[in-house]
Amino acid sequence: PGSDVTLAALAGARGREHEVRLASKTPDGRAYLPGTAIKGAFRTALIFAWSAASPEWARRLLEQPNPGVANKEVQQVLYGARQDPNHDLLRALAVGDTSGVPPSEALQRAQERVLSARIRADRSCGDGDDEYKAFLVFLECLKPGERLAASVRILGHLLDVRNTRVLEWSERQRALTPQTLCDAANRMSAEVCTWELDYFGLVRGRDCSGVIQFYRDLQAKLATPPANVAYLCLGRGAGWHKLTPGILVARYLTG
Repeated sequence: PGSDVTLAALAGARGREHEVRLASKTPDGRAYLPGTAIKGAFRTALIFAWSAASPEWARRLLEQPNPGVANKEVQQVLYGARQDPNHDLLRALAVGDTSGVPPSEALQRAQERVLSARIRADRSCGDGDDEYKAFLVFLECLKPGERLAASVRILGHLLDVRNTRVLEWSERQRALTPQTLCDAANRMSAEVCTWELDYFGLVRGRDCSGVIQFYRDLQAKLATPPANVAYLCLGRGAGWHKLTPGILVARYLTG
């Protein structure tokens, strides 16, 4: 599509000096969100919601030298008694790709800059003002308010008592509903808003008022979300603390 050519032309140099990142598109060039990405965001939120009450998870993650093993351990909150991926609760969650829309209607071009802030994990700050990285990132992103349709279904037959006995899912796991998924997503998003507001409030020498206002507005929406509405952390720029183990560790280190 023409927008791809225009974006590619923005990269005035090769390598790390500048980057161009394009939105996901169907084979015929229409913009969309993959169902795997949406399901992954629900997975992360559910793990957070079911693990956040215990600091034991974060301590174990910090003590585990192998990141792959740490990630496997934190995923097990969704597994049955046998603690293996074949008994993953989210086998009962089916998420399709969103509908595709023409890039000219759904996408906008943006310039992204990476802020290198002297803020430590314990929220103490180093000396001097915070700086932007020298390289630039140009990207395609969905326009604010853009609507895409997708199918998100819970496969009720897998949650039937007879099947859950075979899969060895707990009572809490068997109680999976659209609302529990939404509650988990909104709980994690509220935590992320708090994290981001605390973080950007410590930035020195750079105007972060726009970002801070964005998270304040989102925080207000999350205070009273409508039924069956989920706010998901999804897409580029989510940050390490929005990944499965990250937010648990962030809370533990700053608690």
